[in-house]
Amino acid sequence: MTIPPKRQSTIRRIVLLGVVAFVLLTFHRPILAGAGRYFAPTATGEADVLVLEGNNAIDRAFLHAGMALLPQGRANHIVVILFYSRLSGLDSGVESKSSRFIALESHSLGVKKEQVSVIWVPISGHPITLSEAKFVTDRLYRDGVRSAILFCDGFHTRRSIAAYRREASRLGLNIIPFASFTSYPRDSWWRTSAGIDDFVEQSLKFAFYLIRGYLPITSLWSL
Repeated sequence: MTIPPKRQSTIRRIVLLGVVAFVLLTFHRPILAGAGRYFAPTATGEADVLVLEGNNAIDRAFLHAGMALLPQGRANHIVVILFYSRLSGLDSGVESKSSRFIALESHSLGVKKEQVSVIWVPISGHPITLSEAKFVTDRLYRDGVRSAILFCDGFHTRRSIAAYRREASRLGLNIIPFASFTSYPRDSWWRTSAGIDDFVEQSLKFAFYLIRGYLPITSLWSL
């Protein structure tokens, strides 16, 4: 009995889905853990500065996690990246409030005032991460920085390090990735809604950056 081509194709798809389902059910922990490590690469090494990737506001837990690296000797200066709207400009009140907050948190952690600085990045639209990377790497280079540890939030690390290294390569800057996990556990992220949401969101955004040409295709396999 001859099976029609269309039915053969359907059978092959069903078998393939079954194999994929079997692999995921059997080896899901190693696979998911490996996927997490892929999107959150971390490398060793020291640098001139530690850069906390940009955000619209200061996250206390993220700030504390970054400052905790200073006593370890990875860097002796920390740079906090904050965004503001290019259209409305930087609000002096927000700038002052942020500076006071960082100063208080630094003092509570035993970090000297001169060890911390802030770079305000004007943002006018997408791609935000790439715009941040270009602005910050230019500023660091002008300030005499030649190496930096990029301190990132979870699965945003892959896209951030790729964007920063794209911009840093033309300046000869060495960028070292460091993934921080303050919202969900690194090794069992799939057991929390925060981990699942972040993984899905960041993997889609990474794919979008690749499709739009914001990042080189080599970002898929290079750190």
